[in-house]
Amino acid sequence: MVPNSSLFDETTFYGQFTRDLLHCTSEVVIECPFITRERMRMLSPVFRDLVARDVRVYVITRDPLKHEPGYEEQSEEGIHNFEVMGVRVFLVLAIATENWLFLTERFSGRVV
Repeated sequence: MVPNSSLFDETTFYGQFTRDLLHCTSEVVIECPFITRERMRMLSPVFRDLVARDVRVYVITRDPLKHEPGYEEQSEEGIHNFEVMGVRVFLVLAIATENWLFLTERFSGRVV
């Protein structure tokens, strides 16, 4: 049994995700199939904060060349922005999930 667990939808997920990320103290690994400008604008301040606090941040994402037209450029931009801020990016050919996920080595808040 997981105490205080909740299910989230597209309107509630990112608020809680941001709060959880800000509680990370050691390492964050995020898997996301594609990177969009909208999500980068929303989450860049969080990633900058994590890197500034010496939290290791890794993003696993689909190779931009595997995206549909229109998303390839956004993905390339996002990858460049991540690398500039100190986030390590790993490209894969395919990702099974369509959701952002995160894992942490140590987490000072509650895991949702």
